[in-house]
Amino acid sequence: MEKYSRKSMKSKIKAICESQDKSIEVLSNKILEWKEEYLKGNIGKPYKTKTDVVNMVDENIADELAISILFTTILLGKNTFQSYIGHVASQINLEIESFRKAQLAAWVLAYCDGGAYDIIAPAIGSMMNYSVEPKISLSIEDSQELSRCFFLPPSKDKLNDWTNPFNGGYSFERSYAILGDSFNKHNYPIDLNTLNILQSVKYKLTNNVDTPQKLDEDATEDRVLQFALAEIQTRKVLKDYRDDEFSFVWKFDKRGRVYSCGYDINVQGDSYRKASLEFAKEEIVNESGLRWLKIDIANHYGLDKELWEDRVKFVDENDSILEALADKADEPLLYIQAVQAYRKAQRGLPTGYIVRLDATASGPQIMNTLFRDIEGMKYLNVLGDDTRYDLYTLVAKTMYENTKDSQIWRDLNGDFAKVRKTIKKPVMCSFYNSVSKPKEIFGENTIELQEFYKALKRYCEGALEVQDTINACWSNSKDVNIWTLPDGHTAYCPVSKVLESKIEIPEKGMKITYTHTVQRANFAESRSLCPNLVHSLDGYICREVVKRLNSKGIEVSPIHDSFGVHPNNCDELRRVYRELLAELYEADTLINLLKEITGSDINVDIPSADESIAQAIRDNVDGYYIC
Repeated sequence: MEKYSRKSMKSKIKAICESQDKSIEVLSNKILEWKEEYLKGNIGKPYKTKTDVVNMVDENIADELAISILFTTILLGKNTFQSYIGHVASQINLEIESFRKAQLAAWVLAYCDGGAYDIIAPAIGSMMNYSVEPKISLSIEDSQELSRCFFLPPSKDKLNDWTNPFNGGYSFERSYAILGDSFNKHNYPIDLNTLNILQSVKYKLTNNVDTPQKLDEDATEDRVLQFALAEIQTRKVLKDYRDDEFSFVWKFDKRGRVYSCGYDINVQGDSYRKASLEFAKEEIVNESGLRWLKIDIANHYGLDKELWEDRVKFVDENDSILEALADKADEPLLYIQAVQAYRKAQRGLPTGYIVRLDATASGPQIMNTLFRDIEGMKYLNVLGDDTRYDLYTLVAKTMYENTKDSQIWRDLNGDFAKVRKTIKKPVMCSFYNSVSKPKEIFGENTIELQEFYKALKRYCEGALEVQDTINACWSNSKDVNIWTLPDGHTAYCPVSKVLESKIEIPEKGMKITYTHTVQRANFAESRSLCPNLVHSLDGYICREVVKRLNSKGIEVSPIHDSFGVHPNNCDELRRVYRELLAELYEADTLINLLKEITGSDINVDIPSADESIAQAIRDNVDGYYIC
């Protein structure tokens, strides 16, 4: 495992460089020479902000910069000078703002020109950028191995528990528990318990890892080459983990959603990666679990919109030929894995198979529940009857009926599956404040666009009210929005702005334009508050599912609003999810969050909670809220 670490990476870089007479020590000494020359006044005119940064560069920092520069040279190859600056800056471990890191990277890179690389000036009048050409060459295998050092695989050893936001996960890597740039660091409470629970779950690889990954037929030549190189590295990592149990490091994003760390092996990867994983802990499948295995097989075949009994019936009627149907499945690899688990269950053998149940349009589902929109909660399956509602189908049918003669449908030849597919993306984006995607599909100020929004309002009036309410709480004067979720976890969302700034580089007589992000209040980010708040709530639901099931000894493998458990535990997962929806309905969650965000009282015309409705949510045993 440690061979993929930064420590191993540095040893590898050192060996490669020294074999080509490009010593890290030489480059490190060159950086210290730069510092001395600047402080003597021999490099440009000294000024305070630059002097403050230069004085931070000691022998350790010089070594780190040297390694970062060499790693960047190896990884990026021939590239723009701006790309080199950004990559080196991202590795600088100093408590200074990101633009100062970019300046430091630019100054040092310029001074060290001619060693491991050459900086090439653009032709006069060409409007091109400065570029960098490496003097270091390496094999494809070395390149792939080094590039994976930023995407560590899971750990075969016990991971360190998080007792503070800096000390959990890999024993050989110190990193922060919240993903993203330095703007996301803060001292408010975060739910480290969930991270520790998730990283205690052991996984193992399935036989599906032996199935080669496939690439889209229309992939470009460059993409084919990249895919082939990535496949080489993936196979190496999978071989190392083939017969071992392992666990993932998990981290939060700024809103509180959880992410598993890794690249070649990852809980939250594509279908191939999902089909490659199962729980290391195996159980004999009981009667309930067998039913959920059948439902899961049908889901991967493409019947996930059908009623429960119809999904079970599909498996029962095709029991003897399930394997032969794999080529017709929507998700062949996941389908095959589910069938294999089902066969083991039929023979009474234990399995660690993971059944994943996904929320039905979790964003509007949560929003309708927050607003206590009874009709909308029905259409998002929070309140149930014998119908399996699908929001995208409902909106598509309603809109299509009123615009069926429109030009936008003529090329679809009445194929409703294509109509639904066309409408799905605008529906998803609309609840997160996107107006561009609906306009892109339906045009601006068109009858089609009007009918689209009318259909949305018919099924999700409460969700749209929530969106408007959150949007009205935006402040252009705040450079961060902070709120506390019901479990005490803090969502900390900086407001960012992209700037173009000039970097003066007297070390090379250069002046370049550098694009970077700063934390700064601005109206351009005003649409971010609603999606951030809603995603923080699905993050809260996920954390609670993990913790509440863990208290019963049940392992969870989550992907945001999708929850993976052993087949035997699907019913308990659904009970906990119903309970959380009922609690969201009962509590004044939206008002409380917006009070904290704005620092003032908020008046929202939300209906009062009805005890009978809350109980109906809890009693919705057969509903399709996650399915």
